[in-house]
Amino acid sequence: MENEPVSKNNNTHSLPSDMRSFRIDHLPVVTAFIRKIGIVETINSLVDSQRLTDPGTIVSGMILNTLCGRSPLYHLEQFFQEQDTELLFGENIQPNRFNDDIVGRTLEDLQAKGIGCLFSAISLQACERMEVDCSVGHFDTTSVNVWGDYKGCEQSPENLQLTYGYSKDHRPDLKQFMFSLLCVQGNIPVMGLPQNGNAADSKLNNKELERVSKLFKEGALDQEKFTYIADSKLVNKPNLKALENTRFVTRLPATYKVHDQLVEQAVAANEWDEIGTLVDNKSKARPAAQYKSSEQSALLYEQNYRAIVIHSSAHDERRLKRMERQIVAEKKAAEQWIQPYRKARYPCKEDALREKELVQKHRLALHHLQVEVQESAVYQRGRPAKNVDRTPKRIHYHLEITLQADTKAIEQKRAQAGCFVLLTNIPTEGKGACDAKKVLSSYKEQHGVEGSFRFLKDPLIVNDLFLKKPERIEGLGFILMLSLLVWNLIERSLRQYIKKQNTTLPGWDKKQTTKPTTYMMTWMIRGIIVIKAGNYRRLGNPLNSNTIEYITALGLSVSIFTTPPPNKWKKRRKEL
Repeated sequence: MENEPVSKNNNTHSLPSDMRSFRIDHLPVVTAFIRKIGIVETINSLVDSQRLTDPGTIVSGMILNTLCGRSPLYHLEQFFQEQDTELLFGENIQPNRFNDDIVGRTLEDLQAKGIGCLFSAISLQACERMEVDCSVGHFDTTSVNVWGDYKGCEQSPENLQLTYGYSKDHRPDLKQFMFSLLCVQGNIPVMGLPQNGNAADSKLNNKELERVSKLFKEGALDQEKFTYIADSKLVNKPNLKALENTRFVTRLPATYKVHDQLVEQAVAANEWDEIGTLVDNKSKARPAAQYKSSEQSALLYEQNYRAIVIHSSAHDERRLKRMERQIVAEKKAAEQWIQPYRKARYPCKEDALREKELVQKHRLALHHLQVEVQESAVYQRGRPAKNVDRTPKRIHYHLEITLQADTKAIEQKRAQAGCFVLLTNIPTEGKGACDAKKVLSSYKEQHGVEGSFRFLKDPLIVNDLFLKKPERIEGLGFILMLSLLVWNLIERSLRQYIKKQNTTLPGWDKKQTTKPTTYMMTWMIRGIIVIKAGNYRRLGNPLNSNTIEYITALGLSVSIFTTPPPNKWKKRRKEL
């Protein structure tokens, strides 16, 4: 590889016999975004290390490894034996610099510095450089399964606790840890942290609010403009107390009595403000949900909050099924309760009427009771004589009870099943006011965090976590969150380009799309071969039109495939 570089102006000159070829695909794009948001510089400035390979480069290598669809840390050294490290890092780094020992110690260094602080420093810097709006933050958590005993966690309670807890993957037999994320603009993570496997969402919300408050004091977030959005686990007294001076939107839990009261009042009044659809859905198979709202007020913990009852045309299927079960259960219980009254016989009508009143006092939620007093004659035993009228021995009375479904109540319950309540302190008028549609739209963007969780739990990316030290698993969580940050920023850049240029990009099945994804980009920029001889590189095959369109949309140059980026850490390594 020490041959003289091939002249760029002489295309007929034959390449040296010891040339190498590398399949680089979309990795130069990932490298460009790692450099754009300053991951390497930020980590190197915050994490002290005297090793030959700086921690920022190790982290950059793990991100590249993760975003090529492999399991992070799995044969990392082998991975870089097949890569042009100079093209990716700006320096020809030997693959053995990514061996398991170096990578493991780097993960421990990251954990010792503080995963949360490191990630926030990088993500907020990325948002500033790429002009990401940080005025609305969406918070949520998820669980990640692990295999093994992890007894070291018990010996070091200050470390990440991999233990049993409520599994959102329905695997209570496995130990787990949690991921908590705060995302802006739907899916750009700005705060994240691996959490203990048995941590409760309500307490994690409180800890997150403490970290958000710290960012307010540091000026990283503007408290007057910021809105905190989370699911119903946010609603408790300590959390609402912490949100006194911060705008928030959440969903009022259905377990609160005031929830049903608000919904019943809205359905009974039937005075809705039409919101319409929130998305432009052209699918005929699954039309977009239609929304309408009813403004109310809710008293919680001696404090009044704005409560917006939302009705959706896409009824909550679980609630409807639960209601159907309630109808069947109530009917069955009522039939058992009624049976003794049906069998009872009364010697006089007055007794029967008194029992009728007692039965009618029982009120059922979804059924009507119709009760009538009927009389019956009791005759003497034996066959009556011919042509002789039978004379009753005595007359007794019984209750004829009919159970009927209350169709009006059932329909009202079905209407209520399509409702949920948003709780907020955002005013309806004046400074910072938002109407019901904007509040609902902001809350619905919570799905962006859920999409981020799918990324973090994708088996092609995470696979089975095999690290045995909780410190290293926490460090790996940091790598995954950084990979998610890069991945989502790439997608945001593509969609920003679509919006600004009012154009489309090549999508699946040779169709144009207005919603390109990072995964789509990886398929459009694949099969890229770089041939290297000495310091000279050239493409093994011309770039196709799809690749060029995506590179242009990302604001990059095709030179990223042949020209190594500058590296200011190269000089430091030579000095060491």
